[in-house]
Amino acid sequence: MPTQQTIKNIIFDFGCVIIKADFKALSKKYSKSAEEEQFIYENIFNSPEWTKYGLIDSGLITFEGAAQTINDRTNNSHEKLVNYVLANVQNMFIYNDDILDIIKSLKEKGYKIYLLSNISKKVFSSFRKDLEPLFDGLVLSYEIHKIKPYDGIYKYLLDTFSINPEESLFIDDNRSNVEAAKKFNLNAEKSNKNDINNIKQILSKWGCL
Repeated sequence: MPTQQTIKNIIFDFGCVIIKADFKALSKKYSKSAEEEQFIYENIFNSPEWTKYGLIDSGLITFEGAAQTINDRTNNSHEKLVNYVLANVQNMFIYNDDILDIIKSLKEKGYKIYLLSNISKKVFSSFRKDLEPLFDGLVLSYEIHKIKPYDGIYKYLLDTFSINPEESLFIDDNRSNVEAAKKFNLNAEKSNKNDINNIKQILSKWGCL
């Protein structure tokens, strides 16, 4: 395993790592019944437009366009609910406990910090002001129209910032994204969703904390 001196770059995922993203909990929060809760989870959060195929995160469609498509597909059965949820996505997420303090500490130790995320412009807009000063580079799917776990986004990260993958640690909560990163010789670890203690354990394992 690489030593502390070997790892020079730390690459973070965004959802469930930097921010908390529990779509089942959000489905319950925005619903008034079990039926609405199931509808939100299946037809909004896990829709082809959002997390299932990543069309929003790829920057191919907007949340407004997604709302129209979802309403058409579900025969406008929950039109007001769909419109409300997708109009307020930027207010749904919060930081994962003390993750910002951890990143600041890593930067003070001299690590280069990068973000590699499948994320929409609307959601990221709420966090950009805080995060830009902390990161040495941001690779956001909506800006480059590439998403994990496909090869293009990893190649873009490495080429754009001249990153040596063998000197880098990548943390992501999605196993497919982690396995894809390993194909590029990145040292990649799967974290538990929304689990700051697990993230600390990973960083400590690699000698970064």
